[in-house]
Amino acid sequence: MHSWTGRPCELFASAPPAEGFTVGSTTDSADPDRREDIGEKGTRHRYRQTGCLAGLTGPDGASWKLSATAAVYEAAGPALRAYRIEEGFDRAHGRGPERLHDAAYEKPAEAQGRPGRTLLLWNGELLLSVTAYGPYGSKEHDVREDLGSIVENTARRMEDGLRVGDAPSPTPS
Repeated sequence: MHSWTGRPCELFASAPPAEGFTVGSTTDSADPDRREDIGEKGTRHRYRQTGCLAGLTGPDGASWKLSATAAVYEAAGPALRAYRIEEGFDRAHGRGPERLHDAAYEKPAEAQGRPGRTLLLWNGELLLSVTAYGPYGSKEHDVREDLGSIVENTARRMEDGLRVGDAPSPTPS
């Protein structure tokens, strides 16, 4: 089980997302209202969404960006369905996925000259997406390792912070 929070940036702002990185300004984007995800045969599954945008500073002082969004569904089935739809969409458009385990994958991302990585994770009634972007003008092969560390560490912290109870996280180490 996972819970919704109105202050998602607090879930990962206390520790750096990767060695040598610092978290700068953050913006919570938490919507307390339930949303509807139309499912099979017109069923309407409800979920609440929360997210965080953050500026990061790399070890060399360069500016990086981080975005994390969590949708907490009322049940696990609709969250799994949303995960599979997203995975199928990414596969159909040639954007990965690079499977991390049965319930998580990474894919490349790009925004305005910034190479990035996105991690999508499903765990029970939680669907979590984390994207990190390297500095402007950087090359994907130069920042790939840091991008992977940032998205995986952020996903782990966010999933752990939203989890209710003592169940272990499936997020990769």
